[in-house]
Amino acid sequence: MEPAESDHGLSFLVFAIFGPENRLAFARPGRDEWTIFTNPNNLEFKDVARLQGQIWGLCDNGLLVRFEFEGTQLLEVVVIASPPEDAKEHQKLYLVESRENLYGVFRYRKSLQGFFWRRRSYKTTDFSVFKFNFSDSEWEEVNDLGDHALFVGDCNSWCIPTIPQIRVNDGSFVRSNSIYFTDDNWEWQMLAGVAYGGHDVGVFDMERRVIQRLPFGKDTPLYYSRPIWVTPNLIRNG
Repeated sequence: MEPAESDHGLSFLVFAIFGPENRLAFARPGRDEWTIFTNPNNLEFKDVARLQGQIWGLCDNGLLVRFEFEGTQLLEVVVIASPPEDAKEHQKLYLVESRENLYGVFRYRKSLQGFFWRRRSYKTTDFSVFKFNFSDSEWEEVNDLGDHALFVGDCNSWCIPTIPQIRVNDGSFVRSNSIYFTDDNWEWQMLAGVAYGGHDVGVFDMERRVIQRLPFGKDTPLYYSRPIWVTPNLIRNG
């Protein structure tokens, strides 16, 4: 679900991506029901974000679309750019906006053991990041986020500047040029009583291409992991 302000006469919109076919619905102010997009082109929606007064969507294998509104009415979903040519086969897609940029984040995982006595194990192995070039209407691969960090997870992905350094209320710092990820593998969390995860949480260093796991110790969930971030109280250092 993706909340978004709007420049089309609405105070807010809430988008929901649901069902096995990743259908799209949205709610508007003053309405007591969801409006479901008819989706004549059978787009498989992955994520939604807002940038430059427009609402964007990421579909299929990285197809970028824009939602066209007239007042409170969604007129159409316009295809803006094809998927990135250099993207590998992924397990998860995110659409993340900063103040100026729109990023497509591709996440890769692998299975460690498959099913083994009611446990299913997997881990994230890599990320690819693409920035949308508005002038050329195409994706460009990014290998350096500079003084920014990305947080990705279902329903809650965001980009923050890290210079001047930003620390959370426990005194730790958010790392530049990094991707913080949480355990959001919904596709595998389908059988009751099977221990799936809570373990696939970490920080990906864009420069060194390595992952540091974030362990939870005794608090590690066994059967279910909530796949969202809770936005911390950020304090600018100095």
